[in-house]
Amino acid sequence: MSARMWAINPIQWFATPDGWLDPTSGPELPALLEEIKRAGFDAMHAAAPGGMAAGEYAELLAQANVRPAPGYMTVLHDDGNESALSNSDDLKRAAATHAELGLSDMFVALKMHRDHPRVAEHAGQGYLADHARLSRLVELFARAADCVVTEGVRPLLHPHVGTWIETESETRYILDHVPLEAMGFGPDLGHLTWSGADIPSLLHTYADRIGAVHIKDINLSVLESCRRASAPYRATVTQGLWAPPGKGGLPLAEYLSALSADKPVWLISEVDWVAE
Repeated sequence: MSARMWAINPIQWFATPDGWLDPTSGPELPALLEEIKRAGFDAMHAAAPGGMAAGEYAELLAQANVRPAPGYMTVLHDDGNESALSNSDDLKRAAATHAELGLSDMFVALKMHRDHPRVAEHAGQGYLADHARLSRLVELFARAADCVVTEGVRPLLHPHVGTWIETESETRYILDHVPLEAMGFGPDLGHLTWSGADIPSLLHTYADRIGAVHIKDINLSVLESCRRASAPYRATVTQGLWAPPGKGGLPLAEYLSALSADKPVWLISEVDWVAE
């Protein structure tokens, strides 16, 4: 297996016209796997449908000649007590599934909500940043990491616009305070750009912790106008923020050159929503 392993997160098949996602829409798994192969990908973000055993999921992937790549799990929390991990069993099950699929890494992020202040009001701005909250989130992610590591899988911190970890400083704080052996890094080039991060610096600083990267591209004129307006999340998306990788304005090849050519890293193409 080469050091650079390409996959797709097929969320564009589940995108809705209001700039959100509906996981109950889109094609059933066999049809989705056919679409993925037609798009030229041989691996996909691992996401077994609810109730499907890992073995059955692996068999369906194998029949379609599609390999699993690191999937994504959200950490649920109560805004009043960010250290209260409320879905530890779900995290353990997801990690165990990843392990059974032969995966060593899994993205872990905070859950987005439509009414979150960084979704409904000001996206990608570090709105309502709070150091005390970040300290509590360190505790939350340390607990989440324990759940995942015990199943033999490494959690990868995944900053995301619309959550309390969206900016460079918030990302660095979590990574610098959760031990290296407990948590890796799974950056999203699009979301970090949206929040104004210095991506080359982040990738260089935490290169040894990166196990997978979400590859996104951005229409920079849309980003600039929406940042000036301090626009909410879904309005920014529906203005046409996202572009297929290579079709926007991000220097993706330059960013990826910061990663070691010898260290195995999953590069996962992801297009949240594309304007018609």
